Amino acid sequence: MFKFDRKGQSSSVFNLLIAALVSLAILGLLLSVLGGIGFNSGKKPIDTTINLVKDAMNTPFSLRSETVTFTKTENSIPAKSVSQKTDVSDALTFLTCNDPANVTADAKNGITFKGTSNQQNKVFVMCGEGIVSTDFTFPTTVGEGCGSDIQSDPKFMCYVIITPQVG
Repeated sequence: MFKFDRKGQSSSVFNLLIAALVSLAILGLLLSVLGGIGFNSGKKPIDTTINLVKDAMNTPFSLRSETVTFTKTENSIPAKSVSQKTDVSDALTFLTCNDPANVTADAKNGITFKGTSNQQNKVFVMCGEGIVSTDFTFPTTVGEGCGSDIQSDPKFMCYVIITPQVG
Protein backbone atom coordinates (compact mmCIF):
# COMPACT_ATOMS: atom_id res chain seq x y z
CA MET A 1 0.00 0.00 0.00
CA PHE A 2 2.45 2.68 1.20
CA LYS A 3 6.04 2.28 0.25
CA PHE A 4 8.76 4.02 2.15
CA ASP A 5 11.01 4.18 -0.87
CA ARG A 6 12.32 7.68 -0.34
CA LYS A 7 14.63 8.90 2.36
CA GLY A 8 12.89 10.81 5.21
CA GLN A 9 9.33 9.54 4.64
CA SER A 10 9.12 7.72 7.99
CA SER A 11 10.46 10.72 9.89
CA SER A 12 7.68 12.90 8.40
CA VAL A 13 5.03 10.61 9.89
CA PHE A 14 6.88 10.64 13.19
CA ASN A 15 7.05 14.46 13.14
CA LEU A 16 3.30 14.62 12.46
CA LEU A 17 2.63 12.31 15.42
CA ILE A 18 4.77 14.45 17.72
CA ALA A 19 3.03 17.63 16.53
CA ALA A 20 -0.39 16.09 17.28
CA LEU A 21 0.69 15.06 20.81
CA VAL A 22 2.15 18.50 21.55
CA SER A 23 -1.01 20.25 20.33
CA LEU A 24 -3.19 18.00 22.54
CA ALA A 25 -0.99 18.82 25.54
CA ILE A 26 -1.29 22.56 24.85
CA LEU A 27 -5.07 22.22 24.42
CA GLY A 28 -5.28 20.41 27.77
CA LEU A 29 -3.33 23.18 29.50
CA LEU A 30 -5.51 25.88 27.96
CA LEU A 31 -8.72 24.13 29.00
CA SER A 32 -7.50 23.74 32.57
CA VAL A 33 -6.53 27.43 32.76
CA LEU A 34 -9.84 28.55 31.25
CA GLY A 35 -11.73 26.17 33.53
CA GLY A 36 -10.17 27.81 36.57
CA ILE A 37 -11.12 31.28 35.39
CA GLY A 38 -14.47 31.08 33.68
CA PHE A 39 -16.33 28.15 35.10
CA ASN A 40 -18.11 27.99 38.40
CA SER A 41 -16.99 25.23 40.73
CA GLY A 42 -19.17 26.42 43.61
CA LYS A 43 -22.80 25.68 44.34
CA LYS A 44 -25.42 27.46 42.27
CA PRO A 45 -27.33 30.05 44.33
CA ILE A 46 -30.83 29.21 43.04
CA ASP A 47 -30.54 25.42 43.34
CA THR A 48 -28.93 25.62 46.76
CA THR A 49 -31.56 28.04 48.06
CA ILE A 50 -34.40 25.84 46.80
CA ASN A 51 -32.91 22.82 48.56
CA LEU A 52 -32.38 24.80 51.77
CA VAL A 53 -35.98 26.07 51.75
CA LYS A 54 -37.33 22.55 51.17
CA ASP A 55 -35.19 21.25 54.03
CA ALA A 56 -36.15 24.12 56.33
CA MET A 57 -39.86 23.59 55.60
CA ASN A 58 -39.53 20.00 56.81
CA THR A 59 -37.71 21.04 60.00
CA PRO A 60 -39.29 24.29 61.27
CA PHE A 61 -37.19 26.67 63.36
CA SER A 62 -33.99 24.97 62.25
CA LEU A 63 -31.49 27.38 60.67
CA ARG A 64 -30.03 25.90 57.48
CA SER A 65 -27.01 27.33 55.65
CA GLU A 66 -24.77 26.72 52.64
CA THR A 67 -22.07 28.62 50.79
CA VAL A 68 -23.00 29.62 47.23
CA THR A 69 -21.01 31.17 44.42
CA PHE A 70 -22.49 34.07 42.48
CA THR A 71 -21.13 34.55 38.95
CA LYS A 72 -21.99 36.68 35.94
CA THR A 73 -24.45 34.02 34.77
CA GLU A 74 -25.58 32.64 38.16
CA ASN A 75 -26.40 36.10 39.49
CA SER A 76 -29.78 35.93 41.17
CA ILE A 77 -32.14 34.03 43.41
CA PRO A 78 -35.57 34.98 42.05
CA ALA A 79 -38.36 34.68 44.60
CA LYS A 80 -40.74 33.42 41.92
CA SER A 81 -38.49 30.46 41.07
CA VAL A 82 -37.98 29.53 44.71
CA SER A 83 -41.68 29.77 45.54
CA GLN A 84 -42.73 27.74 42.48
CA LYS A 85 -40.34 24.90 43.28
CA THR A 86 -41.03 24.85 47.03
CA ASP A 87 -44.74 25.75 47.28
CA VAL A 88 -43.97 28.56 49.73
CA SER A 89 -45.80 31.16 47.61
CA ASP A 90 -46.14 34.52 49.39
CA ALA A 91 -44.60 33.31 52.66
CA LEU A 92 -41.04 33.95 51.44
CA THR A 93 -38.91 36.93 52.49
CA PHE A 94 -35.36 37.77 51.32
CA LEU A 95 -32.91 39.82 53.41
CA THR A 96 -29.20 40.62 53.54
CA CYS A 97 -27.05 40.92 56.64
CA ASN A 98 -23.64 42.56 57.19
CA ASP A 99 -23.74 44.19 53.76
CA PRO A 100 -22.49 41.47 51.40
CA ALA A 101 -20.62 43.19 48.55
CA ASN A 102 -22.49 43.51 45.24
CA VAL A 103 -25.60 41.76 46.61
CA THR A 104 -29.01 43.36 47.09
CA ALA A 105 -32.17 41.85 48.49
CA ASP A 106 -35.73 42.77 47.76
CA ALA A 107 -37.93 41.22 50.44
CA LYS A 108 -40.47 39.86 47.96
CA ASN A 109 -38.55 39.67 44.66
CA GLY A 110 -35.34 37.91 45.70
CA ILE A 111 -31.60 38.39 45.62
CA THR A 112 -29.54 40.04 42.87
CA PHE A 113 -25.74 39.93 42.42
CA LYS A 114 -24.17 42.78 40.45
CA GLY A 115 -20.48 41.91 40.73
CA THR A 116 -18.08 41.45 37.85
CA SER A 117 -16.20 38.43 39.21
CA ASN A 118 -17.19 35.30 41.10
CA GLN A 119 -18.14 35.85 44.74
CA GLN A 120 -18.99 33.44 47.52
CA ASN A 121 -21.72 34.23 50.02
CA LYS A 122 -23.48 32.33 52.77
CA VAL A 123 -27.22 31.60 52.45
CA PHE A 124 -29.20 31.06 55.65
CA VAL A 125 -32.79 29.80 55.61
CA MET A 126 -35.32 29.32 58.40
CA CYS A 127 -38.99 28.47 58.10
CA GLY A 128 -41.70 28.28 60.73
CA GLU A 129 -44.91 29.67 62.09
CA GLY A 130 -44.55 32.81 64.20
CA ILE A 131 -40.78 33.29 63.71
CA VAL A 132 -39.26 36.25 65.57
CA SER A 133 -35.77 37.70 65.24
CA THR A 134 -34.53 35.97 68.40
CA ASP A 135 -35.23 32.57 66.82
CA PHE A 136 -32.20 33.05 64.60
CA THR A 137 -28.97 31.93 66.22
CA PHE A 138 -26.24 32.73 63.72
CA PRO A 139 -22.66 31.55 64.08
CA THR A 140 -20.59 34.20 65.88
CA THR A 141 -18.52 34.70 62.71
CA VAL A 142 -21.62 36.07 60.95
CA GLY A 143 -22.11 38.91 63.40
CA GLU A 144 -24.75 40.31 65.64
CA GLY A 145 -28.16 41.54 64.64
CA CYS A 146 -28.63 39.53 61.45
CA GLY A 147 -32.18 38.64 62.38
CA SER A 148 -33.14 42.15 63.49
CA ASP A 149 -34.98 42.92 60.22
CA ILE A 150 -37.36 40.02 60.78
CA GLN A 151 -40.84 41.09 61.69
CA SER A 152 -42.89 38.83 63.92
CA ASP A 153 -45.56 37.17 61.83
CA PRO A 154 -48.03 34.62 63.19
CA LYS A 155 -48.34 32.77 59.87
CA PHE A 156 -45.89 30.30 58.34
CA MET A 157 -42.89 32.13 56.81
CA CYS A 158 -39.54 31.24 55.25
CA TYR A 159 -36.69 33.73 55.52
CA VAL A 160 -33.71 33.64 53.15
CA ILE A 161 -30.77 35.71 54.43
CA ILE A 162 -27.57 36.35 52.47
CA THR A 163 -24.36 37.26 54.32
CA PRO A 164 -20.75 37.70 53.24
CA GLN A 165 -18.78 34.45 53.11
CA VAL A 166 -17.44 33.69 56.57
CA GLY A 167 -14.69 31.35 57.72
